[in-house]
Amino acid sequence: MALELFFNAVITATKLSILFFYYTIFQVSQRFTYALIATGILCSLWFLGFTFATIFQCKPVHALWDTGALGQYCINSARLLLSNELLNCTLDVLILSLPIGMIRKLHLPLARRIQIAGIFLLGSL
Repeated sequence: MALELFFNAVITATKLSILFFYYTIFQVSQRFTYALIATGILCSLWFLGFTFATIFQCKPVHALWDTGALGQYCINSARLLLSNELLNCTLDVLILSLPIGMIRKLHLPLARRIQIAGIFLLGSL
């Protein structure tokens, strides 16, 4: 459980740092700034939601590691992890696609804009 919580915290910190990086590069557009803020809020809500879901996935909480607890009820851990990763991947795609609109507006030749977009999309690896 501790590793799952640590994983969610590290992933969220990474996503928010990328969003702050985008803000420092593309702070020209107010609309893009609002998109960054909305995406940051989504990432934070994802973190809070899955942190609480991970901590309270069993009732009582200690039933997660104590299989002999009386009156225990646990949600399906596999489904919790699958939903966690599906939302994580969705947020990743959203974050990677954010700068594409700003790159399209640059006053550069098409080949240069494609190169810059390719550099940003290297984050998908």
